[in-house]
Amino acid sequence: MNGRVLLVDDDQVFRDSLAQAFELEGLQVSAFAQPASVLAHISRDEVAVLVSDVRMPKMDGEQLLTTVRELDPDFPVILLTGHGDVPMAVRSLQNGAMSFHEKPVNAKTVAVDCRRALKHREVVVSSRQLARQLAQLLLSLAQRPVLLLP
Repeated sequence: MNGRVLLVDDDQVFRDSLAQAFELEGLQVSAFAQPASVLAHISRDEVAVLVSDVRMPKMDGEQLLTTVRELDPDFPVILLTGHGDVPMAVRSLQNGAMSFHEKPVNAKTVAVDCRRALKHREVVVSSRQLARQLAQLLLSLAQRPVLLLP
C-alpha cells in the first residue's frame, strides 16, 4: 500500500515502540517528537495519515488536529491518549479526527485504522489530481481558436 504514517508522540519509548509495531504491520512510518515538526510534512498531495498523542507540551494533539484541518480538511488524523475522557473523544471526532484510541493502544487496531485512512486518502489525492488535469484540459480547449463553418 502506498502512503505513510506520520507518528507524533513526545514519549520516545512509546513512539519507537508504536513505530516498530506499525512497520511490522507493513506500514511506512515517519516519527516525530514535536507536533510542530510534523507540520512541514503535511501536504495536500501526499497519501499519509497523522497519528498523534493528545497530551504534549507546547502544542497538544487537539491543537495539531485543528492546524492540520486548516491546512487540508481532508487530511486523516487519528488521536491517541492516555488521559482521555468521553467529552474529549467526542470533541475530537466532531472536530474531524478519524478515530480516537486510549493508551495503551492495540497497535494492530490502530494499524487497521491507518490502512483505512490511507485508502481513503489515496482516493482524495487521486480526485484532486484528476480535477487539476481536467481544469488544465478545459483551459487549453478554451484557448484554441474556433473554426466557424459556413
